[in-house]
Amino acid sequence: MMSEEICVQLKTLQGEIIYVQSHSNETLLDLINKINIQEDINSLYLTINDNIFSLEDSSYKTLSEMQIDQYSLIVLSKSQLCGTVPFTMNPFLMNPFNFNSLDTKIKLEFSKGNCKWRIVGEGISFIGICNSNLCEAYTQHAYFTLGFGEFDIRSTLQNKVVCPLCKKNMISVENFGFYMAQWKIKGTTAEGKEVKIIDKASERGYYTTFKEGSSAQWQRIKVIVEQLDKPEFVVKKSKALD
Repeated sequence: MMSEEICVQLKTLQGEIIYVQSHSNETLLDLINKINIQEDINSLYLTINDNIFSLEDSSYKTLSEMQIDQYSLIVLSKSQLCGTVPFTMNPFLMNPFNFNSLDTKIKLEFSKGNCKWRIVGEGISFIGICNSNLCEAYTQHAYFTLGFGEFDIRSTLQNKVVCPLCKKNMISVENFGFYMAQWKIKGTTAEGKEVKIIDKASERGYYTTFKEGSSAQWQRIKVIVEQLDKPEFVVKKSKALD
């Protein structure tokens, strides 16, 4: 596998964000050794895509194995333990991100057209804007389906939502929707408000999403998306939106 040159964003112990040139086949220890660290590296923790790792246990892993790319932010922290949990596990120490407020559910009726960048499959789809001027969908709202599974929205927005045509990362991804699926949403806003939503979308002629223009600052959003429990809903089909 070829090594890819990447510029990694790293937040130091002093809170400063710096950019470090690296390669995807380099290890985490290689990366950390490129900056001036006075502390014992075995006492350091790394927060990567909302997950926390001990540098001592993960130093041999490559950036590729850790799914680190130019969209990732690595946050360094020292061990401040209560039992065995570092203080950075507290979600309120992480920078909030902007996303739909999720307080107004709406249903959109499918059209008879076939706009290639506005087709959704079963499960969860994310809505963003294509930013590639070489793409047919440039500046258009596009839908990218990720299907079923468990999603951490902070990390999903960083590197998993691409234009369905050109496969480049989309911008302004601040909403999602569901088709022929059941889901559970659990989130915490920047103000500390807990949000829990359990719902399903079982009408084949409609796409369920949330009203645009209503946004909030979030510390975290977790979504579990499952297939509907009725056998006749298992067959996957795609639909186009207006």
